[in-house]
Amino acid sequence: MVILMTVLFLILATFFFRKNNSRKNLNLPPVVKSWPLVGALYMLAKDPVNLIRKNYQKHGSVFTVKVFGQSITLLIGPEVSKHFYTAPDSELSQDELRQSTIPMFGPNVFIGAPTELRQQQTQFLLKGLRPQLLRCYVDQIVAEVQDYFSKWLDCGTVNLVHELEHLITLTSSRCLLGRDVRNNLNEEVTALVEDIAGGLRPIKEQKTLLARHGLKIDFDILKEMDVLYRCIKEALRIGITPVIIPRYCHKNFTVSTKEGNEYTIPKGHIVATSLVAAHRVDHVFKDPGRYDPDRHLPAGQKDMPSQPFSFIAFGGGRHTCPGEAFSYLQLKIIWSYLIRNFDLDLVSAFSVGEWDGTDELLVHYKRRHLSI
Repeated sequence: MVILMTVLFLILATFFFRKNNSRKNLNLPPVVKSWPLVGALYMLAKDPVNLIRKNYQKHGSVFTVKVFGQSITLLIGPEVSKHFYTAPDSELSQDELRQSTIPMFGPNVFIGAPTELRQQQTQFLLKGLRPQLLRCYVDQIVAEVQDYFSKWLDCGTVNLVHELEHLITLTSSRCLLGRDVRNNLNEEVTALVEDIAGGLRPIKEQKTLLARHGLKIDFDILKEMDVLYRCIKEALRIGITPVIIPRYCHKNFTVSTKEGNEYTIPKGHIVATSLVAAHRVDHVFKDPGRYDPDRHLPAGQKDMPSQPFSFIAFGGGRHTCPGEAFSYLQLKIIWSYLIRNFDLDLVSAFSVGEWDGTDELLVHYKRRHLSI
């Protein structure tokens, strides 16, 4: 028994020596101090946002946390994120991490499917999101929104999170799944499928459009809603979910930070980026904790990040979300209808940049009676 244990120890020692020796000449990222064995699991489970923010301030844009011996390297900011978004799947992939999606979507569905099948399924989705089809969706979304809000009373209090989640599900299914599927959805189903600060200028913009076009909303009128577009984009920037976007590293690669530090990310690491941290990098976004829609004005009108992968609410590179344009279309229609037809007062306590989307967001509404 003693001999067997000795042999096992020597085998393990040799393995770890070779593993460490193969990396001894690599300049690896700094590692967050954590408990033996479980690593940073407790900190990640308790407050992942604080863990990422604190270590970004301490270590900079590249650092590693360990969980049960698995290294997870965070890349924060556009300077170090290019390879994360542009690398082929043979170098950085989602496949090894796809098992967690199978209980949600079932086997062989999107991320849970093998690469070739997933690409076929993505093509089906992309056909429904082609730019030339967006114009056709406007009337369907407008009709769905009008019908939904016609059920509101003249005044009352609602949980805006629940209302918008439900409405997003209905409008998406109406356009992308068809009328038959949409008509079979109910409150119970949409509850299972699981902020925009209005301000005065979006209201003024809607008043201008009402005076110019009346109550009509079509694709061309939506394109005129620049203020509302910037408000939505800034709400996406300052939101704090999802916490990280992971990939599995199949091949060593090197990143260089703004300060000139160069780190090698070794094969076998999980590589991740964080929207929470990336959208609050202060040399990219001036005063990042402030809600400022004007930071998204066209170049020349406002200082905006010029580097690719600065704004990553819809990902970037090879894995850019194909539904970005459709999402803006939905949100413009929903919020333009709300702004035109209701006075809204926030009831719940709310702090910009701290709300994580899990709590209720109660608003009191009062219907406006428009006269054009």
